[in-house]
Amino acid sequence: MKKKSKIAFGRLDLLRNDTLNNKSKIRIGFIGGGPNSFIGYTHRLSARFDNKFEFVAGIFSKDKKKSKSFGSSLGLIDDRCYNDYKSMAAAEAKRNDGIQALGIMTPSGDHYKIAKEFIEKGIHIICSYL
Repeated sequence: MKKKSKIAFGRLDLLRNDTLNNKSKIRIGFIGGGPNSFIGYTHRLSARFDNKFEFVAGIFSKDKKKSKSFGSSLGLIDDRCYNDYKSMAAAEAKRNDGIQALGIMTPSGDHYKIAKEFIEKGIHIICSYL
């Protein structure tokens, strides 16, 4: 007789939403959310929950060395770690594999100027507005 396995919280297998149906993942970048940022960690984690995003670029510090170091620790390649949003927007818009969406995790007062730069290049934005 087979022992029935217990599944906590009901049928978790029915709640899974990680099938991509032959579609590519959305390439996402983040601005803000550096090494000591709780919100940065939660946004990066959330982007992985449904397996629909691929984290490929970001800015984690105004200091390029710190941004590259932290980005590298997250698995990004050096040339996808930037230190200012204008150069990131320009570079990512030119790439065939550039970001398709951007999560902004800077102080709210910076959101508009950052978002505008990326929107003008056809990149979708994820941020809060206060």
